Amino acid sequence: MQNENWSVQNFYKMLEDQSKQVPNDARQSRYCKYITKFASHFGKEWCMVVGSTAEKTRLRSNMNEGDFDYLIISGVSIPVEALEHREDLPCFVHVRGDKFKHSFTHNLVNGKYIHSRILKEVDREAFKIMCGLLQVFTMPLVSKGLHYNRVGINRDAKPGMCEEHYVGFQMVGGS
Repeated sequence: MQNENWSVQNFYKMLEDQSKQVPNDARQSRYCKYITKFASHFGKEWCMVVGSTAEKTRLRSNMNEGDFDYLIISGVSIPVEALEHREDLPCFVHVRGDKFKHSFTHNLVNGKYIHSRILKEVDREAFKIMCGLLQVFTMPLVSKGLHYNRVGINRDAKPGMCEEHYVGFQMVGGS
């Protein structure tokens, strides 16, 4: 029984260690704060870190630091009467583009719903400021450290996009 207790204690200690905040957590929140401050000069769009990082429930291992989830908020106000709750998924809504007029409501799904692509792809009509910033922040990144090479590449993912990092590879060609 004592050996079993020791295992449980070790397990809890391991989980506690994996959930500790790291400097990159605070850095991501600061990035969103800076982006929002910049965007505030031009409109009402803003950015925030959400999910397990914001809730301080994120687990990471020495092999995988996990991901960061960002919520980018458009400056476009959607009236409450344009939200239609889905019966099959109660925590989701359809946005009825036929209930209000905006530049992106001309191409509706089934003649009434805004296409999810507008949010997923950070459409220029809905996110006038963040769209341009996103192009800068999601450009591929190649860097060379003292001991390794690193590349960050963005790819489409569900529900938005994902940045993958590759470290310790041999670069061929280029300067």
